[in-house]
This record gives sequence, structure tokens and C-alpha cells, in this order.
Amino acid sequence: MIIDIIIMLAYIFKQVDATADGQEALDQLAENSCDIVFKDLSMPRMSDFH
Repeated sequence: MIIDIIIMLAYIFKQVDATADGQEALDQLAENSCDIVFKDLSMPRMSDFH
């Protein structure tokens, strides 16, 4: 299902990046800018609204 969502977003946006957990997402955001972030509220290593 996650792959399906990434494929659908790739049709809309120029670039789509995905990470395995919340901490990895924050690390990636620190290195690269982006226009929008979709976050799963139950991601491993960081969940809810941290």
C-alpha cells in the first residue's frame, strides 16, 4: 500500500522521497528542503506529534 501511495504522489510531484522512520525523515529534512511532508503518526522511532 505504501508503494502505491508513493507511485500516485510521483504522478503529481516532481520528486518523491520516502523514509523508513521518523528520525530518518528529520535527518533527511535537515539536509534537503522540501515543499510538503506527509507523516504517518505511528512511524517507528518517532510517533505522534513530536
